Amino acid sequence: MVLPSPVSVQLDEDDRTMIQPDVVICCDREKILQSHVYGAPDMVIEILLPSTRKKIWA
Repeated sequence: MVLPSPVSVQLDEDDRTMIQPDVVICCDREKILQSHVYGAPDMVIEILLPSTRKKIWA
């Protein structure tokens, strides 16, 4: 299942590591909860703008 932003992904059990990637691909439908994806999805896509590249490589 392809989930576009906004979708939260919880990576650990204590919900301190929540990320919001631009696109999430999750093959295990049991990980997809009502409010977020629980566990590592199969693929995460983050779209970077040219201005972001300048900040990262500066």
